[in-house]
Amino acid sequence: MWVRGSFWKPPRLGNLNLNSNARVFSDGSVGLGFVVRNAEGHRCWRVPRFVTSTGNSVLLEGLALRFGVIAAMCHGLEIDVLESDST
Repeated sequence: MWVRGSFWKPPRLGNLNLNSNARVFSDGSVGLGFVVRNAEGHRCWRVPRFVTSTGNSVLLEGLALRFGVIAAMCHGLEIDVLESDST
């Protein structure tokens, strides 16, 4: 499966992958989000969230990853792979 120009590797069968992302919009607002996929690449869960924040892209991507991990833990999801597009 191709995701945003890069090759997505699925987690092992029976496991879940969490991919997070952060985006700064032209009005300065920040969107954080994540998607959880199974080994077949099907979306099991996705959640967007808008926040007020300032910071660089690495910090914002870290906040998005943290948001996803905490949400997954609160809902009893066991995540096998964490991914972010931050460099």
